[in-house]
Amino acid sequence: MKKRNSLLITALLISLLLCTTAQAKTTGPELQLVRCTCYIATGNVTASGVYPYEGIVASTGEHLANGDIVALYTRDMDFIGYFECRDTGGDERIQDGTRIDIYRDSIEQAYEWVGEYGDFVYVEWVEAKG
Repeated sequence: MKKRNSLLITALLISLLLCTTAQAKTTGPELQLVRCTCYIATGNVTASGVYPYEGIVASTGEHLANGDIVALYTRDMDFIGYFECRDTGGDERIQDGTRIDIYRDSIEQAYEWVGEYGDFVYVEWVEAKG
């Protein structure tokens, strides 16, 4: 699964680099500590209209509308990876920007995430244009 996630992130980064009009800028505070939870498939599509897949997060509607990408770091500032904002979730804490929700393919992977990275992560919001 890590290989699939790495391939998805690599493809996303390549597509961003190939956009000649692409601009990236950090929005809000450069790094923000937020609560990080996980969710798994319910059979529903995301707020962006696609079925959930590894490599996406639920965040605020503003980040979804902008097509933002989020870089995640552990509390020790180890880089976790890049994720696409493709969902909004129903929790008000996601909507107010104090929590993100990482999609995982299974409940076991959700538990692995929490075991490896804990309940809080640093986020860097990258607004992607192009």
